[in-house]
Amino acid sequence: MLFRNWASFFLLFITTQAVGQFKVLHLHDSIYSPAVVSQYSYYYLDDTESLTIDGLINKDYSLIFEQKKSLNFDFYTGEVWLKINVINTSEEENWHIDVSHPPLDSIAFYQVDEQGELVAQYLTGDDFYFNQRPVVSTNFIFPVRLIKNVKYTFYAMARSDHSVLRVPFKLLPISLTSVDNNPRELLLGFYFGLLFIASIYAVVTFFLMGVRANLFYGIYVFFVAVFFMTQTGHIYQYLIPNYTQLNNSLPLNGACLSMLFIALFAMDFLELKVNAKTWYYVYVAICAMLLVNLLLQFIDYRLANMLSLYLSGIIFMILLVSSIVLWKKNVPMAGYLIPGWTLYTFGVIIHAMRNLGMIPSHFISDYSLFIATVLEVLVLTVAISINQRKIVLSSIKAKQRSKMRQLKLENERMRAQQLLMENDAINRQLLSVSMESKQQDDLLSSLKNVESEDQLRQKINKLLVKRSVQSNYWENFKTIFETVHPDFFTNIKSVYPQLSSNDLRQLAYAKMHLQVKEIAMLTGVSTQAVKMARNRLKKKIGTNNPLSDFVNHL
Repeated sequence: MLFRNWASFFLLFITTQAVGQFKVLHLHDSIYSPAVVSQYSYYYLDDTESLTIDGLINKDYSLIFEQKKSLNFDFYTGEVWLKINVINTSEEENWHIDVSHPPLDSIAFYQVDEQGELVAQYLTGDDFYFNQRPVVSTNFIFPVRLIKNVKYTFYAMARSDHSVLRVPFKLLPISLTSVDNNPRELLLGFYFGLLFIASIYAVVTFFLMGVRANLFYGIYVFFVAVFFMTQTGHIYQYLIPNYTQLNNSLPLNGACLSMLFIALFAMDFLELKVNAKTWYYVYVAICAMLLVNLLLQFIDYRLANMLSLYLSGIIFMILLVSSIVLWKKNVPMAGYLIPGWTLYTFGVIIHAMRNLGMIPSHFISDYSLFIATVLEVLVLTVAISINQRKIVLSSIKAKQRSKMRQLKLENERMRAQQLLMENDAINRQLLSVSMESKQQDDLLSSLKNVESEDQLRQKINKLLVKRSVQSNYWENFKTIFETVHPDFFTNIKSVYPQLSSNDLRQLAYAKMHLQVKEIAMLTGVSTQAVKMARNRLKKKIGTNNPLSDFVNHL
């Protein structure tokens, strides 16, 4: 039973016949598909915007109407009137006229019967509150009642100052309206969900990684979603149903801001300031033009809107060409952008050709920008993910290098500390040898004053004389000292060969940073004698600076 109803549910089979000079759309029971009425439509361009429905009904304007297969009028500045003759030969009486171009500023629909009586009229559009629409839908839907075998004439007037002027009509039974729109809503839900996920992903990675290009990309995808939601009517329906002026301004602003941020993304992602300064200035000029165009809307919105369409094509061509040039110049990340720019450029071309009536309106042409944007976003998201991975690996390597440098510095610090400890140990050893020798000298010297037998004094005196001329102490001192300061004495003797052993000893004490009192104790002389010896040494080497400074600068 259900199949029978669907198979014969007032479904449309389109035939034509001449009634006067106009073709007539016949609605028959047949396999269902919406009746696209463009090939049965006749139009009139009203530049003066003075034509009214009363004038059309009461006066024969048939000669001024022309036939047009594609109801695309680009950026026409006046009002477009459409006329369609319909005869319903099916059993279904309740129908919907569906105009699937939500950005229209205003659209009026009129139904006239055979007697010339106005039986239904509607006025809606983006210049009116959303709740004033006869049917709650993003498209403009007008319910009409068509009595079987009665001829009706439909008139429609459309105007649009904020978008291209298109009036894609289709006619379908009321019971199948929701069925017809379900695939579209499902497709758009998937589309917008993908865009917002990509935008959130890019912005989150910016806050986590600090990659500025990701922020620009996330904002770009967000404004792309805003622009397309104005074209599908979802922003007006769900977010701002009572703000007509804001809704009308969003398409231009969304388009310009999305292009601005994609240009900033490309500048940062490709590092144009470093890799290609000429292209960098080209992109700066693009950004400046977009900002000027945003200001131009306050002077001439229609001109700004038209320029934004052409700028979008130019910008994406520049994005594509610059990426190819940089890729050939061995900028590897540019290669990841080329497929995205290519797909989107083709989408823009197909969309523009449809708007200009160069190609017919069908699924591919109607959704060319949507499809191209989805593919572009997928490609660019992969690109920023690859770039992000590259940055992460670079950061890891930089941290490893920093850690290695810190480890090396720590090792050097530990070696220096170890050498310092070894030097201190050797210096203590030198002091110990010197003190031991001094103690021995003091002990032997004390024996001189012992009053005992003459033979003992004689032997002690001989021992002291022998001890004073022995060089074992000095040789031991030199051996230990030179383990810390190799070639110290050799280098000094090569420059100052006139220095004596005592002079060299004084310089060695200075290198050890011994004070005058400490040297006097070690040598068994007075501090004054040490000072005199050091002064004589300064004269020999020709310096007035302290001996410690002299030996440190050798």
